[in-house]
Amino acid sequence: MKILEAFSYASQLHAGHVDLAGRPYIDHLSRVCRAVQERGGSIYQQIASLFHDALEDGKATVDELLATGVPRLAVDLVLILTRRHNETYAQYILRVSASPDAGLIKQADIEDNLQPERLGLLDAAKRDGLKKRYAKALEALACADGLSTSLQQAPSDVLC
Repeated sequence: MKILEAFSYASQLHAGHVDLAGRPYIDHLSRVCRAVQERGGSIYQQIASLFHDALEDGKATVDELLATGVPRLAVDLVLILTRRHNETYAQYILRVSASPDAGLIKQADIEDNLQPERLGLLDAAKRDGLKKRYAKALEALACADGLSTSLQQAPSDVLC
């Protein structure tokens, strides 16, 4: 599967799905994919980024992704990026951080979710809660894989 084929399939899966700003959800997936590509992510990471919410949002199953030609390596990343029903967010981030390939995608996802135009639509309590939650998640991902140079420069006993 080529990246444009993956984009087309992701667009079909998320047709009619909008984000908090009322924009097509595929826009978020596209921004995450672009960020993964700009950071040197493999084609499998780029494809997985387009489907990173597909299982969790009930848009597709593993079998459907595979049957449509999504590469097994990309589907494996999507599985890592899918939060399990019995998992706390902290457990989820810890599990994702164990995979550098999935961690890169999750970091791009969180950073897109932190964009002011997206957060600005939420009430202050929700916005502040998400900022704290995402900051901790980004720190955990950076500690696991060294994704943030500013965090790498801090003493390790402070962060990890």
